[in-house]
Amino acid sequence: MRVFFSRLAPKPEPVLDYDIALALHTETGPVREHNEDYIASLVAPRAGRADRAVLVALADGMGGHQAGELASRLAVQAALARFAEPVADTVAQLHRALVAANEAVYTHAQQQPQYQGMGTTLLLVAPAEAGMSFAWVGDSRLYHWRDGTLAQLTRDDTLVRALLDRGLIDRDEAAGHEDHSVLTQAVGTHSAIPSPHVEGPIALAHGDRFLLCSDGVHDVVGDAELQQLLAAGSPKDAMRAIFDAALRHGANDNLSIGVLQVLPPAGPTRSARRTRHDVEVSS
Repeated sequence: MRVFFSRLAPKPEPVLDYDIALALHTETGPVREHNEDYIASLVAPRAGRADRAVLVALADGMGGHQAGELASRLAVQAALARFAEPVADTVAQLHRALVAANEAVYTHAQQQPQYQGMGTTLLLVAPAEAGMSFAWVGDSRLYHWRDGTLAQLTRDDTLVRALLDRGLIDRDEAAGHEDHSVLTQAVGTHSAIPSPHVEGPIALAHGDRFLLCSDGVHDVVGDAELQQLLAAGSPKDAMRAIFDAALRHGANDNLSIGVLQVLPPAGPTRSARRTRHDVEVSS
């Protein structure tokens, strides 16, 4: 994985002390009957300071008979619970959280015949003093915005991405490929995840923003527009701008967005909380 930043400005010094502003939103969208996405955050207390988000999770479920809705919820809840168990290394925590999510979805599907084959994407983002670490399976994406420049940090687990990487199709063919949403792996479809991705840490700088989104968003809003919209006001302003853009561009899927901003440390503020609804929090 390579991350590119503008060469016109010096790279900021990494920071160890920071606060976080976080905005999360998910909804069914204008076409689907059910919301198979799930997004939530986990916070940890700090002595003398407001609680700070230590994990943000986004899942986009799949499967008939509302199985996708169940799969995404099971995966996120299991990941949050496992991540909350103390482990010194954040990367190890993320890997454990992926394993727990997969076990939760797969076990439930084996016990309930109507849920056979259900699965979900899963994106986990964990800010810590050492930097930002993240993990994913599927095609829910994480972007890093710094000083007006956007970089995609995740790589889609899709058939089209695999064909593109192997040189079997070009970028023009990939853009309109009929199988663009076919996943090569997902959480819960097998007893173990074939190839879990865990990356980081990335050094943080005050002002950094991170965007989490499901394919309902990134399929219709291009990177150039996301880069521009992420500069908007507060994280909630940016989240709302991206959501509105997805609707303007004809979104036909569930829409889930998380915008996380790294801020200079301040005095105690109100605590973050777990949610799957629209919320702006400072931590």
